[in-house]
Amino acid sequence: MDNKIIKSIQNQNDKAFEYIDKEYAQLIHYILYNLRLSHQDVEECYNDILLKLWTHLQSYDVCQASLKNYIALITRRTGLNYVRKNKRLYEEILYERMDIFESQTQGKEIDWDYIVEQLSFYERDLFYRYFYYFQTIESISLEKGKTYKSVESSIYRLRKKLKILLEKEVKKYE
Repeated sequence: MDNKIIKSIQNQNDKAFEYIDKEYAQLIHYILYNLRLSHQDVEECYNDILLKLWTHLQSYDVCQASLKNYIALITRRTGLNYVRKNKRLYEEILYERMDIFESQTQGKEIDWDYIVEQLSFYERDLFYRYFYYFQTIESISLEKGKTYKSVESSIYRLRKKLKILLEKEVKKYE
């Protein structure tokens, strides 16, 4: 299906939108709703994502990432741009999620791949869900079949572990 989508866009075939809608609409909406966008913003953002795919897919390199990951990245970036438009919502999300990273890194370049490799499978999954895709604790707990308190505690422990790993990483550069 991915090859069909890529070829359709390269040939400027309108069927590409149908293929993307059929194959990736659920993923796109999932990421956008986790960014706390309103229904209207999600629909507007969805259309912008389709336009970006239409105009930028020529630069997509099959060797670097799967089409699913490429679409997820474009969706996340576009969604975050919409969140930034609503400054209050953006500041709330960033403060809630990223405060430990800002205080620890102090503007230094961090090797996130190395840090994420240090995490267990469960911690890595939690890291991506909470910090990367901005899923709420409630949605993570529902998907994982765990209680809200259990996921909240796991995120607390993950934040502590990340803080320690970041401190070690920052010391490498001193």
